[in-house]
Amino acid sequence: MDIVELLPCPFCGGDAERIDFGPGSGDNEGGSCIACTRCQSSGPVEFGYKENFVSNWNRRLAALAPAGVGEADTKRLDFMQSHRVALIPEFEGPWDAEVYQEGEVSRVFSGSTPREAIDEAIRYEN
Repeated sequence: MDIVELLPCPFCGGDAERIDFGPGSGDNEGGSCIACTRCQSSGPVEFGYKENFVSNWNRRLAALAPAGVGEADTKRLDFMQSHRVALIPEFEGPWDAEVYQEGEVSRVFSGSTPREAIDEAIRYEN
């Protein structure tokens, strides 16, 4: 079986690692997940058939950019990648765009949609 390389975290660009839960891991025992070593984002814990969970992690950034995105969305995604931006939905409230520097959140921008939050960050940087 070929080993598939884990792509960086789609939220902060940090390194990803596979975590296998062994005995004593409670409800997660026997499961595996992929998590970011920087911002701690993770995919779901998978049990049993795990052949696709690495490729599912690697597709996460693509899921943020559906086919046919406009130029403005492409600029937003480029900004997120180059500035290490994580989108965080607040419960029943605004979306936050957290900008990372050296592995730490340096600034937070809010908007009522993910696009608005990223646009606020872009306006600040320009």
